[in-house]
Amino acid sequence: MSKGSTEPSTTSTSLLATSEPSQAYRPSEDTSDYEVSLKLKSLQKYLEPLGILIAKCEEQVESSISSTLSPQKQSYFRSSLSNLVTIRSILQGSEFSPPGSYSRLQFLEKIENQLASAVQRLGCYYPCHSRDNGDKKNKVSPTAQSFDDFLKKNSLEEFKHVFVEHGISTVQDMKNTSEKDLVELSLPLGARNRILAYFRGLVDGTR
Repeated sequence: MSKGSTEPSTTSTSLLATSEPSQAYRPSEDTSDYEVSLKLKSLQKYLEPLGILIAKCEEQVESSISSTLSPQKQSYFRSSLSNLVTIRSILQGSEFSPPGSYSRLQFLEKIENQLASAVQRLGCYYPCHSRDNGDKKNKVSPTAQSFDDFLKKNSLEEFKHVFVEHGISTVQDMKNTSEKDLVELSLPLGARNRILAYFRGLVDGTR
């Protein structure tokens, strides 16, 4: 969508490959709002890995502009990014109309299945895993991990020299770095977003 276009008041989505047109939500034909609300609440665990997926996709879009990828591939990355951003807006509470004959609950369940597959393919762990796993006494604070581990976990190893040159050599240093600071480091958009998504997870208590 171009910058000059007008956003609709609701998120009409064709995320799931379907030839059926999107239809307005009609309460009498859909599952109760309560069940939809419960499903949305259960999907909150995907917000963190979804942020990582979006950051990775943004990086692919950014790099594809200057690469030799075919127009079809570039279009695929842009479409994927748009779909992921739309899913995130739904999980964050934006109104939406399910496509075709889907009820809102069925559509959310299909989104859940897609997210589970995408997260599994990327080797990500759901935020709830860290809450459910074992003895909390043995848990290491995310900011206490080694800087190299942090860079590796977030696919930032290639930028280590940039961080070190600017006095960023620990995870705590990185946590104290603002979004404006990251822009001034001339990091790619995808790299900046991965860093911001990681520390948003700490603030939200999902890490």
